[in-house]
Amino acid sequence: MKKIKVNLTIILSIIITLIIFFMFKNEHFALDTYGFELDISKNAHWYLLNGRFIMTMFLKVCELINISCKSIKFISLIISLISLFVSNIILNKNIEKYINNKFSYLISTIIIYSPFIFEFYLFPEYTGIMSFAILMSILAYTNITKFFDLNKIKYLILSILFAFISVSSYQGVIGCFIALSVFYIMINYKSIKQFIIQNVICISIYGGVSLISLIITKIYGLARVSTTGYNLIQTIKNVFLGTIRLIINTSYVYPKYYFALIILLITILIIFHSIKTNNKKNIILTIYLIIMVILFSVAPQFLVRYDTVWIVPRSNISMGMLFGILCLTYISLNNGNDKYIYIILGVTILSFVIQLIGWYSIRNDHYFINKINNQEAKIIISEIKNYELINNTKITKIAVSNDQGIRYTVDGVETTSGDVNVRAFVFEWSLQDIINYYSDKPYEFIKPTEEFIEYCSKNNWNELDLEQFKFDKDTLYMCIY
Repeated sequence: MKKIKVNLTIILSIIITLIIFFMFKNEHFALDTYGFELDISKNAHWYLLNGRFIMTMFLKVCELINISCKSIKFISLIISLISLFVSNIILNKNIEKYINNKFSYLISTIIIYSPFIFEFYLFPEYTGIMSFAILMSILAYTNITKFFDLNKIKYLILSILFAFISVSSYQGVIGCFIALSVFYIMINYKSIKQFIIQNVICISIYGGVSLISLIITKIYGLARVSTTGYNLIQTIKNVFLGTIRLIINTSYVYPKYYFALIILLITILIIFHSIKTNNKKNIILTIYLIIMVILFSVAPQFLVRYDTVWIVPRSNISMGMLFGILCLTYISLNNGNDKYIYIILGVTILSFVIQLIGWYSIRNDHYFINKINNQEAKIIISEIKNYELINNTKITKIAVSNDQGIRYTVDGVETTSGDVNVRAFVFEWSLQDIINYYSDKPYEFIKPTEEFIEYCSKNNWNELDLEQFKFDKDTLYMCIY
């Protein structure tokens, strides 16, 4: 029977891996990708300053052996697919120790391939290392459970090591370690003292490796991790509102409120079962689990200035795992011997189908807005070259200003969220990167004149128009619609 379960996990992982691969096998760009391809060394250094040493090492190796940017993105995709595949196998084998249920492969899959994981793939150059960070978090979790089970210090050391590698790859996924560890403690603790000690150990690992990363970023004086202008109350408010917004809309993976409703459903089932079995402490433990999963998912956001709080799926992966972890909790509490287990399995399968539909919609919008961004950049470069040819001069400077109501997306795109599926021209940094990416030379970007700012502000375009371009000697003035 055990062999059948493992094989089902492998088969399901292969199917999902192939689906994701064929979704993203063609080249694509995030807003960051244009700058990445302009200067890999600069981006490798930026990752180093942000404490993401593994990404820096990956890029340095690619540079050393002269791998092209396009190949780096493809290799990153393969690393991601392998990392999540292995993570699912490891997690499934682990949770089979604690739950006796023939559907454990389905639960481990909905945890690893959570609704929020898809955003990783919209950042082609970084998806591999972000997914590798999840694998490291899973290994940190499995080793801490071995430490708790066997009391062998080597497993504690390995857990700390894997947690540090995870944070050094991408800080946004270490919450997975806490989420799964709290689940383990909840169903295995023998006394209040043991419950507290094991929680303290896990939190200390999370806090210790995160503190090291924070110290490194502080040393380099990075803006986001700074006490300058820090407002705790406003930061807490922004984190709370961003968390609620993400749970409600899931950045368009699920229909609005769906994720919140299925979390509520499984929570109600746990409460109902706890009352039925006269084991009301499980209600308190479940609430504690939910709080810990969400809190340690968004915890890093409390260390940044309120105006840089950024609650998006890719940095809150453990929050996306919440439904799967609650399903795991329910099964473990009743050993899978309950008629409601089929409701959970039905909702799980339905949710994954809806999730795949949402992923496909986001993916299509992603490629479509890539096409529009690239077309508009090429039109701008073409207009510059025409002007240079006609006037026998060279454009060296570009100045931009927004029109009355700048558009963050284009007609036909319905899944714009955060910095995903957004026009490259709405942010100053991405605008500069995409223009320089399609140009054969870098341009100097300067401030526009007051006269041009006024001209742009009196107009409200809905698409690229030649009226948005004004040339003056060596400078292009351009309105952003």
